[in-house]
Amino acid sequence: MKKRLASFVKTVKSLEREPVELKGNRELHDYAGMNPEAARVMGWPDKDKAIELDKNQDEGVQVKNLVHETVEQEHMKKGMSYHDAHVQALKAETAVKTPGQLVNKVNQIRGDGMSKHKVKVTSSTNKFFHPKVEMDWHKNENVDARREHALKAHDGDELSTARALGALANVTQDKETSIVARKDANYFYAKHNRERNLGAGVVRDRRGQHLRMD
Repeated sequence: MKKRLASFVKTVKSLEREPVELKGNRELHDYAGMNPEAARVMGWPDKDKAIELDKNQDEGVQVKNLVHETVEQEHMKKGMSYHDAHVQALKAETAVKTPGQLVNKVNQIRGDGMSKHKVKVTSSTNKFFHPKVEMDWHKNENVDARREHALKAHDGDELSTARALGALANVTQDKETSIVARKDANYFYAKHNRERNLGAGVVRDRRGQHLRMD
């Protein structure tokens, strides 16, 4: 484990009182990372004992993912929904640069409480995803246009775009939206994995299935 990642891992272990483990794509089902709170929401009882990271990622990406999983978990512990916590974690990926900043971020979350995040649950809020990063993504839009909008909203970061669309697919109760968002998420995961593992010859979606890039 490289020095910068090791420093973040030591900090997270101290903050979360949980191990941090490096896993392969198969074990993570091609997720870039996982944390116990998200694992429970997704129904993965075998993944609720540690924060897990993809061992095949570059160190810089692993650090971002570790920040993401830590911040996402902290927000969910305070009662925030998975998709809202996920959006906050995406922001933290670029904002948190040092272990000290991560400590400050976690302390901020633990001290803020949930008062400003409470939302009255209605049939509308259950059915539709309300991201804090506006992607200008619409299921009925031309495929190239909606993917361009989603990627632009995440500053060209294919992994963040895929994760946001995957969160949308996971939480929406609108079947058509879920199908289209999942297809677009898989498209960006495939692009990200293909560029990361150039020449490896195998690209899978988050369920381990082979993907086409269309």
